[in-house]
Amino acid sequence: MQLVKNRIINNVPIRTYTDDNTWHPEKHALLYILDEKKFGSSGGQSNAIELGAYGCIVATHQGYGKRSEFRDYTVEWLFVDLSKITVNRTRANKQYDKDIHEMIMELDPRVLVSKHNVDTLAIAELDSNGDIFERLLTQTEYLNYCDTLFNDGIKPTPFPLDVRQQKMVDERKVFVDNNNDAQMIIHIESNHTRAGKDKTNYKGIQKETQVIFDFSGYFATWQITDEFDSRLDHPVYTRGKNKEQILQEIVDVLKVNKRPWVMISTYNDEENERIDLLNLFKDTNIEIIIDEVDYQVWKQTDLIKGIVANVIS
Repeated sequence: MQLVKNRIINNVPIRTYTDDNTWHPEKHALLYILDEKKFGSSGGQSNAIELGAYGCIVATHQGYGKRSEFRDYTVEWLFVDLSKITVNRTRANKQYDKDIHEMIMELDPRVLVSKHNVDTLAIAELDSNGDIFERLLTQTEYLNYCDTLFNDGIKPTPFPLDVRQQKMVDERKVFVDNNNDAQMIIHIESNHTRAGKDKTNYKGIQKETQVIFDFSGYFATWQITDEFDSRLDHPVYTRGKNKEQILQEIVDVLKVNKRPWVMISTYNDEENERIDLLNLFKDTNIEIIIDEVDYQVWKQTDLIKGIVANVIS
């Protein structure tokens, strides 16, 4: 991830809608979703091939000013084969967000351009008094529309398990099966990435888990998010967000039947409100992962005590 003018830009795409999963500026539309629900596009850089897709997204946001002085914003990005964009228009600046806006509005007549910001889409809904109001599309809704329009994005292919990895996965499965009645299971990760530490091959996540809290080091998150199933998983980044904003995103993700992964830095101490947030999930189906062997996070006993205290005390 990279912080650019209070925007946290993920270094891997949240979706790719391509035939071969390889980005090229002449073949693909490059788009981003800012977490305040703006859907934008990047394109037209003369050195796009040298920059790569991620570099183009970063360069685009380096050209913008800060959006707010009070918090950081998350930027997710994706790219789409131009042949999948059916709006009959060629844009000289290679920015296609408005074209995809039109496609979304054709797909769902409830969706309209927001009266307050022409770069955002909204849905007209009724409040409790029967009055019509605008609700901006969420990031999850944008992605669901893109899944429908462009077919589900290509899923990363995990590396096959070697003998050592398979042994660890089998041991974890036996342990979980033997402790189904446990009030809480905390998974403390203690193997380096060279031992196959990733979502698919190592962690052995149970499919029925509703919410996953991943306490990890600052730069380790990409190892997990790079293997997400876009139709099932959704990363909830917590940097720069307060407790209420994190909870609202968790609720929004659960409403669309996806599983939120709440990414919490282990540099928060045991009294931080992000740790206190766990006490709202007592008696619910959650999984807690404590990660990052390089910094021996699993030896931070005060942090682990704070986690346990908020869930079972």
